[in-house]
Amino acid sequence: MKANYDKVAPFYDILSKLAFNRSQLLGQIEQLKYLKPNHSLLICGGGSGIILDEISMIIPRGLKIVYLDSSQKMIEIAKTRNRGSNIIEFVCQDILDFETDKSFDIIITSFFFDNFPENKAICVFTKLDNLLVNNGLWFQNDFTLSSNKGIWWKSIMLKIMYLFFNLTSNLGNYKLVEMESVFDAHSYVLIEKNWYFKNFIVSLTYRKVLQ
Repeated sequence: MKANYDKVAPFYDILSKLAFNRSQLLGQIEQLKYLKPNHSLLICGGGSGIILDEISMIIPRGLKIVYLDSSQKMIEIAKTRNRGSNIIEFVCQDILDFETDKSFDIIITSFFFDNFPENKAICVFTKLDNLLVNNGLWFQNDFTLSSNKGIWWKSIMLKIMYLFFNLTSNLGNYKLVEMESVFDAHSYVLIEKNWYFKNFIVSLTYRKVLQ
């Protein structure tokens, strides 16, 4: 059985704010300065869609967005967000089942890869890489243990989160995959990196540059 966030969808944002204040959102907001009208975006695992409110305030029209999430309840909440005059196609599907003939200027994966064991995370990365245009941008946000500061409490928090989401959402994963090395091994140039919540959350903005 695949992971499903339907049960936690109604209170997911409340949990996030209680645990991390706005830290999960701050890095995503900072990255939006790279958006331009007429960009095409693929948002993967967008959850309840709070980022759509932020996008519409910066670029209220002209964007074409494919919004992908495997939870129908999350999609229903995301549809209530402010989209301005931007065109949004909502798709309720697992990323590995997702098929499209479109390519995208920007891919957004926020707290997405932490859902997958390493082998599946690599498969997902490869699939998304094929959908991103050359010189396209990839906004990656996630938890990280790459900083040695407070690694003990970060490890405990991760274990609690994985236990919770395995019990409530059938996550099927218990270990965080650090994706920086994957991006570094492929045709990506890091153009901005920011830390949040005492270096427990990292925001990475990459540009795809084919050699």
